[in-house]
Formats: sequence, structure tokens, C-alpha cells
Amino acid sequence: MMTLLVKVHQLSHPLFLSVCDNQGALNHLQPLKTGLRLCHHKEAEADLLLTFQQWSDDNIIYTPQWVQGHQDATKKEKDLTDLKCLNISMDAIAEAAYILPPELCTNADQEVLPAKIIAVYLHNAKITSSLKKLIIKAYHAPAMETYFTHKHKLTAYNTTHINWSGLKNFMTKPKMHPRSIAAKYILGSLPT
Repeated sequence: MMTLLVKVHQLSHPLFLSVCDNQGALNHLQPLKTGLRLCHHKEAEADLLLTFQQWSDDNIIYTPQWVQGHQDATKKEKDLTDLKCLNISMDAIAEAAYILPPELCTNADQEVLPAKIIAVYLHNAKITSSLKKLIIKAYHAPAMETYFTHKHKLTAYNTTHINWSGLKNFMTKPKMHPRSIAAKYILGSLPT
């Protein structure tokens, strides 16, 4: 949006205040003063970092400022500053975006930003984070499916009626020790 405003109004050296409640992203902006490196492409906030890099290349002067997020949970709106109110409004808009149907959230038609140069798609979805993890998972998925189907004598009917999302949540929420015991129990490798 800022790039569009600069080009439409032909601003030569505009100055913007960029407000963000993501402290980690703002910390990663510090190395951008010396230039963008390949490691920044691996960050979850790559789009934001590349946008700031593009602004720097276009001589757009920006000042990143952190505001504490989720202030509406503890304070009334009249007691908040304008920037905090703006952050609350943007959070509401971002949260509403997740309510959209999956075909509108991520699909093969999702654009690749010019600063990114490339994008990786897996099963018609643009990968935006955890690239290595998702590629490894996709590569090993057929072998794992064959192994579990054979070992546990699962039929096509059984695999379609297993609550996979519930099982995944159960296996990711607990701490490591209870999770390992549950995995051993499910796989039948606990001593009796």
C-alpha cells in the first residue's frame, strides 16, 4: 500500500511510521539496515521483511514502532492511544481473514511478491512457512501411510474415519514425556 501511495502521489522521500505488535519481526528489521541476506527469506515474517527492504530500495523512510498487542482485553478503548486502537482494528481485520473459506486463503493463484522472486507450491497451496518441514513431510507421507496401514492392518474405511486432526492436536499439545508414552501406546511398543 505504501509503495502504491508513493508511486501515485510521486513522493520523492516519504516518511512513514510503521506500527507493529510483533516484537520478533521488528527485531529482525535491525539487520536490514545493512542489507537483506538469504537467512531472512526463511523467516515466518518474510513478506514483511521483504516489503521493508523494498521500501528501503525505493528511498521510503520508515520508522518501525512496537505497540503492545491485545490491549482491548485489559483496557477500555477510550483509555488507549490512537496507535493501540489502530492495532486492535488491524488485528480484527486479520482475524476475520482466517474465517474465509480455505480456497480463498491459500491457493495456487496466490501472487508471488516481486521481491521474493520464487515461490514453492505443494498440493496446489503456496508454502509460506516451515518449507523444509512440509517438503520432508510430503516426501515421506506415502511411505509412512503404507507402513502404518500394513502394521496396524488399517483399511481405507478405518483411515477415513480416524479423527486425524484430533490425534495431531493430542500429539502436539502435551509435553514430550507424556507424548512419547502415548505414541508408544498407540504404536503398540509399550512393554506389558
